[in-house]
Amino acid sequence: MKSETISLIENMDGFRLLRFFNHFSTTLFDKVDADAETIIRHLPANVKNIPEMKTVMDNQEQYSMPLESEEAIKFARASLLQLAQEKNTAPALAEAIKNYKDDEQSAEVILAMGGVVSFIMLLATSKIKYETGKGWEVNVLGNREGIKDIIELIKTLFNAIPESILKLTSKQ
Repeated sequence: MKSETISLIENMDGFRLLRFFNHFSTTLFDKVDADAETIIRHLPANVKNIPEMKTVMDNQEQYSMPLESEEAIKFARASLLQLAQEKNTAPALAEAIKNYKDDEQSAEVILAMGGVVSFIMLLATSKIKYETGKGWEVNVLGNREGIKDIIELIKTLFNAIPESILKLTSKQ
């Protein structure tokens, strides 16, 4: 049976979904106590060896490139749906979605390739959990028991942004 959180994510319009994803990922990154170089240095070898990950890591100058709206929505939705199925993140994600308030009237939300890559790296190197009263805990370099199959998750996330990956590989 589909959870209420999964239904909310599936039914969220693209604008609200991207706004929530940006809010949610910023909340997680605010809890990280490591710089980008440390996170990259501690990426598991099986993650570094995924062809798509190699491509984006070799093209860091493209990180500010904004994703097409549809690609950004696909990535955000795939990421949130995956986290909605994980035992360490599902309850807090459900609470975060239900309590999310957004009064912005902006016509466009931009998600850049760097944000996508950073989010993937955070998931690959961190244990993420939520405790009532304490909030989100992001343990960089922690064990990966929180995400069942990080390789499949990363492939799912990259599959959500195929056009952006193609753009990066064609610029090499």
